[in-house]
Amino acid sequence: WVMICLPLFFLVTWIKDMKYLAYSSVVGELTLGFGLIYIYIYAIVHYAKDEITERFPQNEWSWALFSSFPQFFGTAVYAFEGIGLMIPMLNSMKFPERFRMVLDTTYIFCGFLFCVFGLTIYMFYGTSLQDASTITVILTQGSWLTYTVQINLCIALLCSYPVQMYPVNQIVEAYIWPEEKEMPKYWDLKRNALRALIVFLTSVLAIMIPDFSSFMSLIGSLGCASLAFTFPAIFYWKLAPSTTTLMKIILTLIIIFSIIAIVVSSYLSVVNLIHGLENITSTIQT
Repeated sequence: WVMICLPLFFLVTWIKDMKYLAYSSVVGELTLGFGLIYIYIYAIVHYAKDEITERFPQNEWSWALFSSFPQFFGTAVYAFEGIGLMIPMLNSMKFPERFRMVLDTTYIFCGFLFCVFGLTIYMFYGTSLQDASTITVILTQGSWLTYTVQINLCIALLCSYPVQMYPVNQIVEAYIWPEEKEMPKYWDLKRNALRALIVFLTSVLAIMIPDFSSFMSLIGSLGCASLAFTFPAIFYWKLAPSTTTLMKIILTLIIIFSIIAIVVSSYLSVVNLIHGLENITSTIQT
């Protein structure tokens, strides 16, 4: 299915201007919002009818599972995946002076959404979702509404993928062709070919991953955690060396905590990925 969608991914990643990608992002957010709202209402209705216990008889939940905290850390910090879009978005805004207000509002809204949706679904379904590859597993299978939600989530992925790849493409293209004045002949053709190659490589990687949740935790630990905690603390210390002693202590604690969490979470994610590969290999051999 991924390979069938490749031509669509090629087309959307060939869009040059960030402002046109904004329209694609809006469509993706609307379709994703529809899916989340339906799943949320579905869970509440079935919980009220006491149908969750019948479908998931082994359902349990607890206030905290410290054994899975490292993987939770990587998965939760993955929410900062869009941090690489900050500068491109700022440069593309018509009123850049409003960027701080937009950023703060977005953080508050997304934080509230993540907490309410995650806690509610976990309280209803608990450990039944532990081994689920997607949240849609809780929906009634075979229903046209379930198919509609799945299609909407696919559309959201299609529309948000080019936005996420925009800074990646900029960095890779700037590395290969550093001087804009020295653009190679057939620039558009070569650039689109490079972007198509990146799309193909990421698609192959997605197909090969046996445990996507562990892979997402690994990416969150290695990339997002350092961008969200470690580097900002280091940069702040460097840019404001005359800060107070209390602030230096706080920055030190943030750096130490982030480094320990990155190492532990990354290690456990790699171990889970290796176990997943071993299980696939043993299944193929049998």
